Parts: sequence; structure tokens; C-alpha cells
Amino acid sequence: MTPSTEWKEVIAPDEAAVFERLAQDLAGVQAAVAAKKGVHRALHAKANLLARAEFEVLASLPPHARVGMFAEPKKYDAVVRFSNGGPAPQGDKKPDVRGVAVKVLGVGGKKLIPGMENAPTQDFLAILSASQPFRTPEDFVWFVVNARQPLTLLPKALFRFGPSVFPLLSKLQKGLGAPLTALHTNRYYSALPIRYGAYAAKYSFAPLDAEAAPGPVDADLGGALAKLLETRTLRWELQMLLFTDEQATPLEDSTRD
Repeated sequence: MTPSTEWKEVIAPDEAAVFERLAQDLAGVQAAVAAKKGVHRALHAKANLLARAEFEVLASLPPHARVGMFAEPKKYDAVVRFSNGGPAPQGDKKPDVRGVAVKVLGVGGKKLIPGMENAPTQDFLAILSASQPFRTPEDFVWFVVNARQPLTLLPKALFRFGPSVFPLLSKLQKGLGAPLTALHTNRYYSALPIRYGAYAAKYSFAPLDAEAAPGPVDADLGGALAKLLETRTLRWELQMLLFTDEQATPLEDSTRD
């Protein structure tokens, strides 16, 4: 498929104010968890493992992909964080969202986050799902806030979402309930798009050294991966799926794979 630059991002007039309000809602969740279990991130509180890495930009990239930090072949130092998605640490056998964060070091260029414009880093965040069940950030944060009271979650969700809540919960449960046998055998997805030069793209980290047959669910995913890294190097390939058209690669509908 030929990538296109004719993509459009829909930005609501009150988006900045909405995001600020949602950030405060997540801060409230974080404060409530901290009061009982100590201070953690609002989401992805449990780090399964932190690892040093090398991020290599290949010389074989096609011309249209050579933008920003991918403009020329280069190797960067990086740090990788594997995590469980919940607001409080819990056992690895329990259903949870799983994520990976890759912080590439020594990357020049102006950044967008206020106060970090000159930070020499580039972050890539990814989860196990190529899409997610929530159509808007408001729906996602609403669920995070109300999931802390599971006994009243269903009636509240039914009132908010109507009959569509049932396929939403089914998709959410499918994502949470998938047994995770190891951290290194999975593909991790951005789920949401980013800008890539003149293009829009979703990305994924595809494992290159994963064993074909998964083992039993491990009670300590981070410990198992740390033990494996003592004996071998593991590799993932960062793959970009560039926007072609709204039917094949929609930007605004995050429920579509």
C-alpha cells in the first residue's frame, strides 16, 4: 500500500481543557491508591523489569522513512521498561494490561512537552493490543476511575454507554484475560497513531528472537526475563504502518485494528 500525506487529525476546540481535566481525574486515582498502597504511577504502576538496550536505525530504510531520528544509520543507547497496566502493583498471574516503554537516549531536536523541549530523548510507548475498546479519552479515563468500584461498575457503564457497553466489556475482558506466558514473546503496539515526518503512523515492536511455543504462565514475568537476559540478547524490530486512507488505516477510531 502506498503511504499518503492526506491524513487529517480532528482536534476539538476544547481539547486542551478536556485533557487537563482528565489528567486531574487520573491524579485523583493515583492519590486514592497512594493513600492505601503507597505512591505509584496512576497507570502501569508495576515495573516488571528495567533493561538497558541498544536502538539501531538501519541503513536499509526506504527514502520516505528517513525522517527525524531515522534520517541516517545510527546506534543509540536506550532503556526499556516492561510493566503491568494497573494503578497498583499486583501478581503477574492476574489479568492486566501489559506495556513496554522504550526511552531512546541522545536524540536531538525540539520536543513537544512543555518544559522538556530540549530533552535529548525519544519515547515509544506500546501495549499488547493493536486497538483498544474506548472510542474517546473521556471514555477511557471514566472507566479507569470507576473500575475501582467493581460492584457498581456495570450499572454505571450501562447508564453511560447504553447497550454498546456489552461488546466494549467483552473486548476489554478479552484483552485483559489473555494469558501471558512471557514478556519477550509478544508484539507490542502503539494502538494510537503518531506523526512520522509528513506521514501519520501506528507502530509495533515485533519480536525477532521469540520461541515459537509459549510455556506456562509465569508467576514472576520480570524475574523470568531477567534470568533469560543473563544468557542471551533479545531483539525486537520497530515497524511503522503508515497511513494510506481512512478505510484501511483510520486515525481517529482507536477501536479499529
